[in-house]
Amino acid sequence: MHFTGSEAEPGWLRDVELGRITAGTLERWRRQALADGMSRRNAEKLTGHVHAVFERARRAFRHPTNPVDELAPLHVEYDGRVRDFYGPEEIHAIVRAAASEQDAAIFLTAAFTGLRRGELVALRWRDVDFARQVLRVEHSYDYEAGLVPTKGHKVRSVPMAAEVAQALARLEQRQLFTDPTSFVFVGEQGGPVDGSALRRRFDKAVKAAKVRRLTFHELRHTFGTVAGNAALSPRELQAWLGHADLKTTERYWHYRSRGDEAGRLDGAFAASGPQASEVPTAADGLRADAPGDGEGRGFESHRPLSSITSG
Repeated sequence: MHFTGSEAEPGWLRDVELGRITAGTLERWRRQALADGMSRRNAEKLTGHVHAVFERARRAFRHPTNPVDELAPLHVEYDGRVRDFYGPEEIHAIVRAAASEQDAAIFLTAAFTGLRRGELVALRWRDVDFARQVLRVEHSYDYEAGLVPTKGHKVRSVPMAAEVAQALARLEQRQLFTDPTSFVFVGEQGGPVDGSALRRRFDKAVKAAKVRRLTFHELRHTFGTVAGNAALSPRELQAWLGHADLKTTERYWHYRSRGDEAGRLDGAFAASGPQASEVPTAADGLRADAPGDGEGRGFESHRPLSSITSG
């Protein structure tokens, strides 16, 4: 049995016999990758991909061990200032470069609704509510188990932007696989889309569009970042993204545009107090003609504090 790999796994592991890959082998690769400049976050992601391959080998082919279980996890510090995402113009360029109308609709839906890849694959026509302009996210798709609950084990509704609705409406005009239980995005014979092949086609579209190379999952980050400016509260954004923990959502909330905050504060202070020209200053108290004790002192600094605060 060989590790066939994909574009997500370390390249040197491709076509290596699984039995020859040990925890020591992986640890040496990880140390070298970090020394060569790979981020701890990416090294941990790739380690996770390798773990998933061995888990599949254990379940499907009775491979005896998973060497990744013997590795100590890397401690990854989250930096809320750093998050990769595409701008709307880049998304449109990727959509235009897609190999098919369906791929274009998938990329657009991923970026403008924030659905995870498994949730996109699991989406069925009965989940698309054109009248209410929402997508109902009830399942994810596992290529061994089939339809499974979402990551947060909750059903949610996500607003469907007009551009997404139009793309899906065009897709619904196909001749086959449009009944309520059919997948919106179909693979061979109406089955689910192949996730690995989808990632490869996405990478090709990104290259053809001549935009920055980010991962398919960064389309979800794009939605979280851009939608943060439309959501009325972190809780609303959390509901759209399906996060179990509000702290995860707050990473996106920090990217909100704050251009109107100063204006709102101006309005609040203007409504609750005197105008700036009416607020006394120290200079007012030192004017010779200011009311005071007859010696040019407008502030009664000679009075004890108790008499001032008690008045």
